[in-house]
Amino acid sequence: MNKKEIYEELKKNPKNVRFERLCKAAELFGFRFRGGKGSHRVYVKDGVQEILNFQNVKGMAKPYQVRQFGETEKKALKEIMTAIELWLETAEKEGREIPQPAGKELLKAIVDEKITSRPPRPQRAGA
Repeated sequence: MNKKEIYEELKKNPKNVRFERLCKAAELFGFRFRGGKGSHRVYVKDGVQEILNFQNVKGMAKPYQVRQFGETEKKALKEIMTAIELWLETAEKEGREIPQPAGKELLKAIVDEKITSRPPRPQRAGA
């Protein structure tokens, strides 16, 4: 399963997510285990303010914690898209060459969609 499929699975049914599945999903999305006590595990991610605190209740994750994970990822993705759009606008205004997208599968798909949905840039004189 890729990240998008995992994200959609968690979003679709937050009430029926195994604790270990949620922990593995957090790690797949770049969060790292920071510690925890008893039935709790804490995950952090560079550049993300929110700290994820998951609790194991009879092998299952609490639904609100599954939703919290999804909202945190959604917020981070929105911030990335804003940064990309601002960079593209600036590059266009300054006449810079815009490189072809590369990187992680999910981000690449989003960037490709954004670039193809933008109107074509006018050609510079002599180009």
